[in-house]
Amino acid sequence: LLTLDQADIAMVTHNLAYQDEQAVLDAAANKNKSVFIKKAFAS
Repeated sequence: LLTLDQADIAMVTHNLAYQDEQAVLDAAANKNKSVFIKKAFAS
């Protein structure tokens, strides 16, 4: 979450099996920041 205070984009792992970083996605939306999703297909 600290990244969103200091940068315009955050890179998070997010897919159907792993959603532990949902709070980062929510915070990014609230702050109008971008998100780069990695491992979207759980590969």
